[in-house]
Amino acid sequence: MPWCPDCKTEYRKGITMCNDCGKELVESLEEVSDYVILCSIEKEEVAKKLVKYLSYSNLESYYEYSNEEDCYPVYVHEPELKMAKKAFNAFYTVELESMEKDADNKNLDTETSLDSLSEEDNLKDNLDDLLDSMDDDSNESSRLKKKREEEEKDQIVSMMYDGGAYEKKSEKSKELRSTALTFFAFGIGGIAFVILNIMGVISFISGPLSYTVMTGLFIAFLAIGVNSVTRAKKTAKEAILEDEMTTKINRFLEANVTEQVITSMKDENSSEEANFIKVMEGIKKLVVKEFGSLDNAFLDYIVEEFYNNHFDSYDE
Repeated sequence: MPWCPDCKTEYRKGITMCNDCGKELVESLEEVSDYVILCSIEKEEVAKKLVKYLSYSNLESYYEYSNEEDCYPVYVHEPELKMAKKAFNAFYTVELESMEKDADNKNLDTETSLDSLSEEDNLKDNLDDLLDSMDDDSNESSRLKKKREEEEKDQIVSMMYDGGAYEKKSEKSKELRSTALTFFAFGIGGIAFVILNIMGVISFISGPLSYTVMTGLFIAFLAIGVNSVTRAKKTAKEAILEDEMTTKINRFLEANVTEQVITSMKDENSSEEANFIKVMEGIKKLVVKEFGSLDNAFLDYIVEEFYNNHFDSYDE
């Protein structure tokens, strides 16, 4: 029986496309490797640190050397790609900020070397080649480089914590019910169409082969409708539990996350972007400590919604 490689839904034989994802179906999930490239990094040390950083976010990943591109691609599970991009963006934003601080320290004390910086103080100490190159650049090229880094940070931050990344179970259940009604309508209408042709009331198709093919197609529509109804019922039950958990988490956050707590999570020496990331991660840690492991997308959705409803946006 065919399967969707994305949502892992099983379909009847003869169906080639997933109704929900639009993905082409495969005969076996064992044939599908769900690892995809998150990014390609020139330095192995950076790739290793990124993999370690991703593991802190409960994201499985690995890296390997690519002879063709002469770099180290980092791989993550495709269903976790969106979350991995957010984690990488946070990692990269902090690294850029760390690099700028090190550059400022180097201007104040030219005898300071990157070798003296511990891994805890500088997560990106392996970018010594970029910092060293700053000594050889002219003032103009330094300004261009700093401008480019600022543009990269702005682009990274704009990609992070994007609204709508998580779809609530209740909304998903509604979509599935709507899908079921659509396929039921097409399936029943299609079978009626075939019957009218067989009876000679209309004559758009004719012949046993045409009747068989069209009937099989519309029965498949009905099967998809039944599958969607089943999934809608299951999702509706999950939606009830999700709403209960959402209420509990919001009550916990309202009681424990105050303006003072938010301020304590920030670093006065960090940029607004980096502080926003730190606050988001700090709130998420409080939730996980209280309620245990949760779906990353759901956790992001709850924390962002709470923060936006109770505190000023970081970019205001």
